[in-house]
Amino acid sequence: MKTALLLAAALILAPATARADDDAQLWLIMASDVKLDSNDSLTANIIYRSRPDELEAGQRILRAGLSHKLRGGISIAFTYAHVQSFIDNAPDGIQHRLGQSIGMTLGKGFDARIQAEEIFARGADDIGFRTRGRLRWVHPLNQNGDIDLQLSDELILSVNDTDWGQNAGWAANRTSAAVHFKLDDHIGIAPSYTWQLINRQTGANRNDHILGLTVDTHF
Repeated sequence: MKTALLLAAALILAPATARADDDAQLWLIMASDVKLDSNDSLTANIIYRSRPDELEAGQRILRAGLSHKLRGGISIAFTYAHVQSFIDNAPDGIQHRLGQSIGMTLGKGFDARIQAEEIFARGADDIGFRTRGRLRWVHPLNQNGDIDLQLSDELILSVNDTDWGQNAGWAANRTSAAVHFKLDDHIGIAPSYTWQLINRQTGANRNDHILGLTVDTHF
């Protein structure tokens, strides 16, 4: 079944990939959460993304949120993100993003997340609406459970057109593979590779080959 799904995905994406431009990027992520009680946690992360084919920073994301566990392996989360895109010889692009998500465990190592997002761009009056759906599989690689393989796929869809550049329709797809190392009860690291396919309305689509490193802390 898994082989069939992977083959179907490859057949669907192959025409877009064949017409895509390629580049390499580096993403560095610091993620943290603080438990308020058995069901509620504060979350925060800092993300630095390099410019295509460069080590110089191209984008910085600061995100904070609150998550709450419900029954049956379901959780909800509310987030705010400040996104700064660094632009040469022009003012930096600034976005404020609000997110509302629901996560659920599906069994056999699978979990899913569905997120709605509202984007407010600096200097613009209209609001961009997006959805982000992610499916992830986590598989332990040792008996202690402190090393695991994480495979995920995230589909980003834009709901509307905006004057500041968002176009309705499929925006991007991210397929990721990571190995997570739990160093102790409070810290872990995860090197990763992500293939991101960007849908560009004009010109060829873009293939981003992303090497990532995530450091996660828990309190």
